[in-house]
Amino acid sequence: MSREGKYDMPTWKEKTLHYRSALWFRDAGTLESQIRSAIQKLPTAQDRTIEAGEDHYIRCLSTRKRQAGGIFLHITADTPGEAASTVPKALNTAEVNVGSAPPPADAEFMDGDAFAFIRDDHVCFCSGSGLMREGSLQRFLVRLFEKADLGDAATSFTLEQVADAEKIALIEAQGVKRIDLNASVYAAATHYARRQGPMASLRQAARSIWASLQDDDDDHEDNLLLRVSIHADGRIHSNEELGFDRLEEIARQVIEGQQEGDKYTIITRDDQRIGPEKVMLQKSETLPAAGKSISREPTWTALLVFFNELAADHRIIVE
Repeated sequence: MSREGKYDMPTWKEKTLHYRSALWFRDAGTLESQIRSAIQKLPTAQDRTIEAGEDHYIRCLSTRKRQAGGIFLHITADTPGEAASTVPKALNTAEVNVGSAPPPADAEFMDGDAFAFIRDDHVCFCSGSGLMREGSLQRFLVRLFEKADLGDAATSFTLEQVADAEKIALIEAQGVKRIDLNASVYAAATHYARRQGPMASLRQAARSIWASLQDDDDDHEDNLLLRVSIHADGRIHSNEELGFDRLEEIARQVIEGQQEGDKYTIITRDDQRIGPEKVMLQKSETLPAAGKSISREPTWTALLVFFNELAADHRIIVE
């Protein structure tokens, strides 16, 4: 608190820097080259504005080309004319109503933003505020390439998570003793629906359990959680290693099919615990705040440092 007894706004925010790799389905160069081409054709922030639904816009406000390779982006989302909710300062009554305030005449309130550094097909990004993640970034880039008329091949990519090779090697070396899937069945049915192999039968089992627990008249389904623990039965000694081999394969599928929000713990046979935050290439960073978001220049610098660290540790291959 300040000397006046008022709470000061935080000056730093804890953020997660993520790594993704652009995977192409058609030959179209690199993601960086496509972004550079699009920006050359769309030089202003207004040119780089995409309508993403009714009265909702995503804009690339700032770009910076790096002479040594790579390009920085700052992408924002806003809804023109939308008011912001306010809390009155007068709180000396039993009930207080939330108010609203219109945006300034020369600006809009920001719904969310994200920062990115792209080098070749390597993507390091960080959400500043709101819910702008890699899905929003990918959709924006696809629409941007369409607006720049770069051709169908330019939009034939997806941003994929990349598992840390060291963690995968650890799982392979130590083996898997147990896998805990900590998620509501409501979320699990969505996250695992596209997965194949052993996970498909697990999904069917989870749905069967869910159906037996669910009350037809109960609409509050997300209040009920299902915790799935998968392990080999140590009491059965015939084909004992086969069970552990299958556990390792399931662990790989969980990692390879990981979606945003998935929660799991892989326990190795040496009792090391590995969760999604340790498997995927990412890093926590404390960054200076800028309103409800974070400051652009320090965030861009942090993303470049993150990229260089991944390259120096040979966790990604840079041509």
